[in-house]
Amino acid sequence: MLVSVTLALVTPWNVDEWSLSSAQSARPTALDAVERAVDTVLAGVQGVALGEVSPWERESIAVARRLRARLDSFATAGDCRRCWLQRAHCVCVDCPTIAWREPAPLRRIFVLMSHKEVVLAVDTAKLVCAAYSNRAVLVVGGLGCQPLWDEMVASLTAGTAAILYPSDDAWEIDDVFHGEDAPRDLVVIDGTWSQAAALHRRLPPSAPRVRLPADTLADIATNGRQLRHHPEMWREISTLTAVSAVAAKLDLHPDRPDALLRYQAIADAAARRQLGPVRISEKRRARAAQ
Repeated sequence: MLVSVTLALVTPWNVDEWSLSSAQSARPTALDAVERAVDTVLAGVQGVALGEVSPWERESIAVARRLRARLDSFATAGDCRRCWLQRAHCVCVDCPTIAWREPAPLRRIFVLMSHKEVVLAVDTAKLVCAAYSNRAVLVVGGLGCQPLWDEMVASLTAGTAAILYPSDDAWEIDDVFHGEDAPRDLVVIDGTWSQAAALHRRLPPSAPRVRLPADTLADIATNGRQLRHHPEMWREISTLTAVSAVAAKLDLHPDRPDALLRYQAIADAAARRQLGPVRISEKRRARAAQ
């Protein structure tokens, strides 16, 4: 929904906040690289028969077409490119960029996102990219023509990146990110758990997997659950909350240790206002009553 505001109805405080929000979201965002990749893929298939391309290329074209339609609708609505919310609910003023300590134990965070999550109001990984705008980059699964995908895979193949994923062979993150030979990049997968599993299978099997400690997971499952529900409580942990736990473990920004958790609360509240009351299924009601 396009939000219109007339100057006669806006107080000076609101004008300032609106201006700050617009200026913040007008800066380069993680979506920019994704949109360039979409346009490059679609420009390269003009006049090409889908039967003449490989299965991977067909997938890339299909993903690009879906994303182009979604991004066009997103642009028509005038929603914020940084926080992916309607302008009336934009949280950019309250969620500024967070600086990491130097020297930082990480170089970059690659947010590997399912294409179905792109520009969703309830997605939380967007705020990882927004908060860490100088350190976090967005990569979309299944989409071609992404230089960042190539950089991510190269780092994984070279052993200079690890994947945050709770596989059976995953190491605790404290055991991997220390010493001179520690990985410099971290890949964080964003999507539903089925989407995350599918994206995980695309990544080099030789790259180390890391996980959060059990006590951290237990605490997050109680205090860091996201808007979307899952029958298993620990699977309701959002990408943003998981990255917040990583930041705490690696002491990325000791002067603002809880900043990402605060951003999650702000974004969740804004998304609830935008989407309306939470709809709870009968199955979940019954489970909660037990």
